[in-house]
Amino acid sequence: GPYCGDGMLNAPEEQCDLGRTMPPPAGNGATYGGRNGCTFGCTFPHYCGDGIVDTAGGEQCDQGETINGVGDAPCQVDCKIKPIG
Repeated sequence: GPYCGDGMLNAPEEQCDLGRTMPPPAGNGATYGGRNGCTFGCTFPHYCGDGIVDTAGGEQCDQGETINGVGDAPCQVDCKIKPIG
């Protein structure tokens, strides 16, 4: 049956599936920051600007691409909290 890594998008269980036959970036295996890739778990990898705080990726905040670093936003474009002062 269908499985993660077969190169076929099996919705709704998978967000993506680029297959396992080729190494990243052509196949699954993307990690944090791989915006156009797919993880071994057939999900999109987290990145700064996706609106999800990923502390394992070094993020302190993440308000999304359109808010990070804009005006008085407390989160900078690198997903670090803006220093006070």
